[in-house]
Formats: sequence, C-alpha cells, structure tokens
Amino acid sequence: RIKWVSPNLVAGGYFAKDDALLRIDDRDYRSAVARGQAALTRAHAEEELARYELARMEELVKNKLTSQSSRETVLRNYRIAKATLQDAKLALEQAKRDLWRTEIRAPYDGLVRNERVDIGQYITRGQSIASVYASDSIEVRLPVADRQLAYLNIPLGYRGEITKEQRSMVL
Repeated sequence: RIKWVSPNLVAGGYFAKDDALLRIDDRDYRSAVARGQAALTRAHAEEELARYELARMEELVKNKLTSQSSRETVLRNYRIAKATLQDAKLALEQAKRDLWRTEIRAPYDGLVRNERVDIGQYITRGQSIASVYASDSIEVRLPVADRQLAYLNIPLGYRGEITKEQRSMVL
C-alpha cells in the first residue's frame, strides 16, 4: 500500500538522481528483518553449541570413551547447524533487500511524463507506476530531405551510426 508520494511525481515534475519518488507501507518488511535477525542469532547459538559438542566428542573418541557412531551423529548435527546458519544469513539479506525496495528512488535526473498512482492505492510487483525519462540528454529525430543531405557531410554509401569524428556540427 502506498503511504507517501513525492510532490514531484506528477506529470511534468522534475526529480534529481536518488530522490525518493514513492514509499510503500514497510511495516511487514521491517518485521521480516527483525524475524531474520532473531533467526540468525538463534542459528549462531545452535552452530556454536554444535561446534563445541563436536570438539568434545572428538576428544572422547580420541580417548576411546565413546563410539564412532556417536561422533557421526554429532558431526551430522554440526553440519545441519552450519547449514541453518547459512540459510538464516541469506534470509536476512533477502529481508533487508525487500525492505530497501519499499522506497522507489530515481536512478537519474529526469522528468515525469505521467504517473498512475496515489496515496492509499495498492501496487504489485511489476506494476507500472509512472513514465519518466532522463533529462541529461535528449535525442531529437529530424527528417532531412534527400537534396539537403549534402549539407551534412555524410560519407556516401555509409550505413549505421556515424562516428564522432565524422559527425556534422549541429547547432
């Protein structure tokens, strides 16, 4: 759900690079980050306990005070705890990325052609919210009559994009 729209996100509005254009409700995403941090803390503790237990079991096996199958069970538990820790780290990274994506920022300086959203509206992934274009350069297509091509100094029979050295100066 959209909770804030920049006053510049209107047809004809100007925005600078990295300006926030839109924010969606981020409460669920903040909760996911907090849950991810808690899961990571728990996974760290479980991995640490499994590592200590494995070291203890290695010592017992070395002194022939326990069976090899007990060591293998503890080793399996350690590997599971290690995998759980890695999974928790990745889940937290994903939750942080999702939270970061609740704010849409301008990737460049530009202008808004049109916008299709308003505060309170629900949006989904991939939904078009506005049409924007960069304002740092503009390409203008100018039709030129055949008889006027001589004024542009274009090499005869040339196809494709003209290199900078061969381009005519345009004012």
